[in-house]
Amino acid sequence: MTREGLFDILRPIIIAKTGVPECILADPNAPAPSGEYASIEPFSNIVEIGTGGQTQKEIDAVGSNPNFKDIEVTVKSSQEVQVSINFYRGNARDYAVKVNQIDKFPSVHETMLVNGLGWMRAGAINNLTTLNQGNYEPRAQVDVFLRRMERATETVQSIYVVSGQAQDQYGNVLGEFEIDAGTATTQDLQRSVQGYANSTK
Repeated sequence: MTREGLFDILRPIIIAKTGVPECILADPNAPAPSGEYASIEPFSNIVEIGTGGQTQKEIDAVGSNPNFKDIEVTVKSSQEVQVSINFYRGNARDYAVKVNQIDKFPSVHETMLVNGLGWMRAGAINNLTTLNQGNYEPRAQVDVFLRRMERATETVQSIYVVSGQAQDQYGNVLGEFEIDAGTATTQDLQRSVQGYANSTK
């Protein structure tokens, strides 16, 4: 899940459950909205929980060769994602306080479940009110901690053909071999070497 994808899931929840009129993705490199608003940084911090796990399964080989099977390896790990939510102007602190109640709504749990997420907890409400152009501008911040399962997959290809060559100290080719794992045919290097040895006697 991308940063923008997680934001798209959280934005309607924050607007609906806190009442803040607008919510944007943090650090948009654009002018701030007018009036009260919230910003969300979906990936403020990500920590892996536990050691994860690995599964393997056979899949059709690259090129759909029926004589071979490749291995698909999937690695899974549980992660705790820290989401930072800031509220600006007006009733910023009141909006932030409502975040502590969001995890108690069944509709929120349903949305999280559908998207493979779990709402674990909300952190402390931080009052970040500052002086701005001679006036105090209300601002509050709260962290939300989510749990998700992250997956990564790679394909390990089978060895289809093995080939080799033997040379003497002068660089003369003594013999070659090639093993085709699909047809089990082999050109015997030892026989070629023996034949070369007999011919030099």
